[in-house]
Amino acid sequence: MGGFQMAACFFVVRNEINYLDFARFDDELNIYTRVEYIKKSSIGFEHIVENAKTKKIIAEGKGVLVHVDPITRKSSPIPEEYKAIVQEYESEVKIIS
Repeated sequence: MGGFQMAACFFVVRNEINYLDFARFDDELNIYTRVEYIKKSSIGFEHIVENAKTKKIIAEGKGVLVHVDPITRKSSPIPEEYKAIVQEYESEVKIIS
């Protein structure tokens, strides 16, 4: 590819949310997301949505992204440098081989 580096490609394969309460249009919300685990070719996330004023959790969820080869569109191993970046920021992430 002559020095050209293709950007990483991830597919969303799971996205779930559990609504515990409601929010109004003008509510300020805090959205927290953390990487729960990294497997060979997937990354698992956890999400929490909090009402900024009341601090009440109004939703929680999970998601999974799969790293794919941008040409073949098939799953491929997550590069070690990606894992290192996540571990630097999210020290409690589980690395599952």
